[in-house]
Amino acid sequence: MNSKTNPANNFTAQVYVDKEAALLAGRDHFGSVDIQFKPSELSETHRKTLLSVNYKITRSDTGAPITGAETLEALLDAVKANYDKKAEIESQELSAAVQFVTNRLKTAPAADDLTIDAEGLVKVTSKPDSLIKISMGSVTKEYRQANFYDTWGPGIYRTDHRRNQLREIINADPEILKLFDELDAVADGITERLKAAQATRDAIREANYQEQAKAQLSRTAQIKQFVIDYMGELAIDRYNDGLMQEAEILEAMTAKTFNEIDQHFTPVDRAAFLAEAVDFCCDCVHETGWSGRIIERDLETVTDDQYKRLHELRTLTKFLRDFEPITVKPFLLTGYLDNFADDDDPEYRTVAALVTVMRGDIELSREYSLNSVEGAE
Repeated sequence: MNSKTNPANNFTAQVYVDKEAALLAGRDHFGSVDIQFKPSELSETHRKTLLSVNYKITRSDTGAPITGAETLEALLDAVKANYDKKAEIESQELSAAVQFVTNRLKTAPAADDLTIDAEGLVKVTSKPDSLIKISMGSVTKEYRQANFYDTWGPGIYRTDHRRNQLREIINADPEILKLFDELDAVADGITERLKAAQATRDAIREANYQEQAKAQLSRTAQIKQFVIDYMGELAIDRYNDGLMQEAEILEAMTAKTFNEIDQHFTPVDRAAFLAEAVDFCCDCVHETGWSGRIIERDLETVTDDQYKRLHELRTLTKFLRDFEPITVKPFLLTGYLDNFADDDDPEYRTVAALVTVMRGDIELSREYSLNSVEGAE
C-alpha cells in the first residue's frame, strides 16, 4: 500500500488502519491513511462498494481489523462480503420476525375481558398478549401501533427502517388485512359498549343528584317547619335572619323526638364520659395531664341486667313509631388515654345503645347507657 499526498483531482480512498493490527503486521503507519486509486482500474462491483461507504473504509465495514498491508481491491472485497453477510442475517431476522408477528396476530386473544354491570360499572381483566387493550374507558388497537412491530427476538437491533419493513410486509398479507378488519369491528364494538356504560353512569349520577337536591329541599323545608312549630317567635326571627345554625335546630329536634325515652334513660354525654375516662385512666397509671379519646366497639356479650335494659329501651321506641324506620344497636363505648392503647392499658367502658330514626328526610339519633359506667385496668 503506497500512501502520499494526492493531487487535487485524483481519486482518494480513506482507510482507517488499526494500531495493533498494523504493529503485528509490521506496518509503519496506523490511523487514517489515504490511498490514491483510478476508477478505471477497479471493477464495477468495487466502484459501487466504494461509493456505498462514501470513500471511507473502517473496521466496521470490513468486519475485521485493517493492517495497512491490504490492497484497496482486497479491502473492497472484504467490505462487500461483510455487508452481504449482514444483509443475509437481516433478511433471516426479518423473515423470523414476520413469522413471529403473524403467529401472534393469528393466535393472541382478540381483546381484554370486559364486563359491564347494570349500573354501567366497568371491570376489565387484562390479558398480556391481547391485541385490543382496554384501559381508563378507552380502547387501544395494539396491532395498529408502531411499537407492536418491535418484537424481533432477543438481542436483535431494531431501527425505524427495519420496523417499517416488517410492518409493510405484514400489512401486505391479504389474510392479515382481513384479520385487522375483524379486529377493528371488535374494537369498535367495545368502544360503543364503553360509551353506553358511561351514559348509564352519567344518567345514574344525574338521577342521584336530582334526588339529593330534592331531599335537600325537603330537609330544609322540614327544618324550617320545625322552627315554626316548636321553637318560638324569637327562634323564627333568628332563623329568618340567617342567625341560627342548623346544628342548634337539629339538637332541639333530637331532644323533641326522643323526649319520651329521655324520661326513662339518660342520654350519653360523650364529653362528660371522656373527662371521666381520662380521670379514671390517669389514676390507674399514676399520671396526670393526659388527653384521651373515645372509640366504639362491637358487643360480644351483655349481662342479664344490660339485656333487660336493652329490651326496655326497645319497648320504649313505640313512642317513635311516627319516625320509622327505627333501629336500636347496642355497642361498647370505650375511653382511654392517648399513647396508652395496648391491650393491658386501662380503659373506661360503658355498654350503650344507639337509637336511630328518620324524621322525614332527616336522620336523628340518640345514645343511651344500658348500665352504670365501669373501669378496667
